[in-house]
Amino acid sequence: MSADHTHVVPRPGESAPFHFATHWHFSQPSARVWEVFQNIGRWHEWWPGVRDSTTLNGAARAGSQGARAALRVHRPLVRDLRLILTVTRATPPVAARVDVAGDLRGHGHWHAVEDGTGCRVEIVWCVVTRSRIAKAARGASAWTHRRVMDGGLHGLRRRLEESAVREE
Repeated sequence: MSADHTHVVPRPGESAPFHFATHWHFSQPSARVWEVFQNIGRWHEWWPGVRDSTTLNGAARAGSQGARAALRVHRPLVRDLRLILTVTRATPPVAARVDVAGDLRGHGHWHAVEDGTGCRVEIVWCVVTRSRIAKAARGASAWTHRRVMDGGLHGLRRRLEESAVREE
């Protein structure tokens, strides 16, 4: 998978960029995964690390360019992140780009590829922060990010399994 790995240029007082790449695999096709994932306003229902997700402009789906949502993301040991995600580009069900503002500034990318057994998804973030704690504990940020993303993987798999059972 190839993502648009453009870098965020730090402004005065911001950290050096943090780059995170996460790879998920699902037994379902990308269109099925996209159905659940695109609804940013409902992430809190299945993603344990997302404490709250609220649609800001009525376009709850990432499949809708311009969709905006406010998130509160739990981080172990430090205060929750408060973020605004804005979908800047979407090609359902295989790609989306979001800009992030709030406690982090930067962007993220979602890319899905069918692999014969389902789909592989790559999620890439490039963000900066003004948080002194995050800048000082840079190494812990990768661990924290991984924990939040692992919770998302397991929650999304559960949600996909539940919806498959309801359809039977």
